[in-house]
Amino acid sequence: MPVASIDTWLGAVASLIVVPLTFVTLYLRSLREHQVNKHRELVQRVDRLESAVDRLTHAMAQTERDLTTKEEWLREAMHTRHRLERLVEAVVRVETTLYGAPGGAPARRGELYAPDGRGGEG
Repeated sequence: MPVASIDTWLGAVASLIVVPLTFVTLYLRSLREHQVNKHRELVQRVDRLESAVDRLTHAMAQTERDLTTKEEWLREAMHTRHRLERLVEAVVRVETTLYGAPGGAPARRGELYAPDGRGGEG
């Protein structure tokens, strides 16, 4: 086979391969762009839904708070006060444990107590 006929044959085969391959590439690119756009739209929808749910939750809590009777409000306040007192007691216990102050009183800044109750460096 002469070289000229091989070149002609390769040119014809290449054109038969390149054209469909180009169309496939363009089709796949358009599919990808469509997928990216749909994903972006979906993310925006989810964000809008989340904000709507947050607004609804806030509105429901506000409505519930507006409809709360005085007795329920007092009960909530007493429960909150009780929990706050327990928290304060826990903080005092932690400070006492950390500073190791004798008699349960927290040590002043810079004062460290040895386990035997004597003042340490400070």
